[in-house]
Amino acid sequence: MGYAASFHRCRGMKSSPPPKTAEANLERDQKKAVSYLRVSGIDQVDGDGFPRQRDSVAAFAKKNGLKVDREFRDEGVSGTLGFADRPALADLVAWTESSDIGVVLVEKADRVARDLIQSELILTKLRELGVTVIEAATGNRLTDNDDPTSTLIRQILGAFYEFEKSNLVARLRAARERKKAETGRCGGRLPYGEKQGEEEALTCLRRLRRKSPKTGKPMMTWEMVADEMNRLGHPTRRGMPWTDYIARDIFHATTDRLAKAQRDRETAARKAKALV
Repeated sequence: MGYAASFHRCRGMKSSPPPKTAEANLERDQKKAVSYLRVSGIDQVDGDGFPRQRDSVAAFAKKNGLKVDREFRDEGVSGTLGFADRPALADLVAWTESSDIGVVLVEKADRVARDLIQSELILTKLRELGVTVIEAATGNRLTDNDDPTSTLIRQILGAFYEFEKSNLVARLRAARERKKAETGRCGGRLPYGEKQGEEEALTCLRRLRRKSPKTGKPMMTWEMVADEMNRLGHPTRRGMPWTDYIARDIFHATTDRLAKAQRDRETAARKAKALV
């Protein structure tokens, strides 16, 4: 029996918001669907995650005679979070409570959640609304709860996705720590002086703030340094005029970074010497 023929109408909706009809029960149209898409990282929003998920959902809908009326998508939202922290998912639930939508399509079960408890909570809520959640990649109905085997498989998959997520987080953390040990930094904004055109300005800043060989004190105040940087036409990163506090902060941040790099080199040299 094909997918379309196997669908049935779901009754007994338990939602409290006002239904479309005067009756408590709302018949749902199993030919109408919405899709739910999700990516975990903000940097994935413009990647292939959303197009891939959308294509998978569209292909399944076309094959099974479903009409996708609306798309809900959470951008940069972890699959370990619940309704309160997922704006699009919360909107989807609120919308289905007062509509006759019968089906929610997701590319894979891990788009619903990568945490077993959250997955079960979300699916339970949608099941109570009489909505069928379907995994487009396999055709599995994630909200089916009357078959112990299907429930077991869904929960095993949920546990696997949670395990996979934990492994991914651990690998990324190890990679970040390894890169930080090798280069002194990992991610974040580049320090001033490392972008093109900033090296000359940084060299000038250090020269202006040099100490007097007689007194051992800086030859120029921070106000004087800022005025001279502006006069020479050296830009700040944001294109704003130099001020005493901008000059001071950049100078100290650079000095601290160079001092740490020197200490790291000396430590590495001592360890190498000890091995000889």
